[in-house]
Amino acid sequence: MLLDPVNKLLFHFAIPVVHEFERVNSLFQSSKMDPLVLNKELFLLHSSLKARIFHDDGFKKELRSCDYGCKFEMELQKYMHNVKEDKQAAEIRINDTVFRCHSMLEEAFAQVEKRLPPSMEVFKGLGALNLQKVLSQVEKACFKDLPSKFLMDDNLSGIEEQYRRIHLVDWTLEPAFKNAALPTDAELFWMGVKQPQGFKELADYALTCLVTPTSNASIE
Repeated sequence: MLLDPVNKLLFHFAIPVVHEFERVNSLFQSSKMDPLVLNKELFLLHSSLKARIFHDDGFKKELRSCDYGCKFEMELQKYMHNVKEDKQAAEIRINDTVFRCHSMLEEAFAQVEKRLPPSMEVFKGLGALNLQKVLSQVEKACFKDLPSKFLMDDNLSGIEEQYRRIHLVDWTLEPAFKNAALPTDAELFWMGVKQPQGFKELADYALTCLVTPTSNASIE
């Protein structure tokens, strides 16, 4: 198949796209990723695909104006320069290949976009449990905006009070973090918060939210 230079163009186009999807998917497979990072990566993948086939004003680009990748364009120019067959026949084959690449980009974009609404809401909610937000007086989310409050069971009022107080504590002086900097990993942070008795219920709730699968299926 790859002995055919036109088929090889499909290979040069598809490999970077597949690698990018595999990279993002591997992040979703991880149990230690910050939800804010996942949210950002999914949004960036969607925006990147959109920019390849749409203008900034939302209108679709012409077929040959879309972004099929630098390697694809280089190999395309090389093929057209060295082609020995009938130029018109070669142009027809190239147009067919470009159409197939464009269809793949459209399908990839559509599949990611399908997953955005529920995923974005989930990750925005989980992002509120990131220590940078929880400990910030400015960026801290309102308690009503925290995700999955059904996990609080009958402790809602107690957890709310703990949430009110958490940013008032200097956690760098607490035993769990005294000998090291505050972890950037949200799960490790909440495991440390759980040690003092005054925040156990809040920490249990946060850890339950973070370890509950955010749906690997949302990106697969």
